[in-house]
Amino acid sequence: MAHHGGLPYDPRQSTDALLFLVSQAGNAVKPANASARIHQASFLLIAALVVIASPVLIPVAFALHARDRRAMLAIAERTQCKLCGATLGAASLEQADREWAEHVAALHRDRPGIRFRLVRCLWAICAACGGRHGFNAERRLFTLLDSDF
Repeated sequence: MAHHGGLPYDPRQSTDALLFLVSQAGNAVKPANASARIHQASFLLIAALVVIASPVLIPVAFALHARDRRAMLAIAERTQCKLCGATLGAASLEQADREWAEHVAALHRDRPGIRFRLVRCLWAICAACGGRHGFNAERRLFTLLDSDF
């Protein structure tokens, strides 16, 4: 055993201390790994819940969409065009659906591979005069649009 500064010096003790510090440094990394495992487990849990709930959620979404379309049709049948005064009705909604579908198809055709985030504003086109109307779902009324889309 060597003496270092008047104190007994054992080289094995310094090696043990170094190994202890290295092992503790390895433990300091483990909470981050545990956190990543928790995040992964929560993601898997949410994904499993979505898969389990989708047989209920998908039909509910279709039913809500159909309900909203029926309500819009009922409102359109008692709403007059802001330009000519004719009743909008089902034909106006169908014409707007066709024109919107053509617009979206043209976007995809002209810019293939681009993912669009579109907000539909055109909901009715007057069959008599071609007036373009948007629909405000909160106020449940049709309004005349200033632009095409």
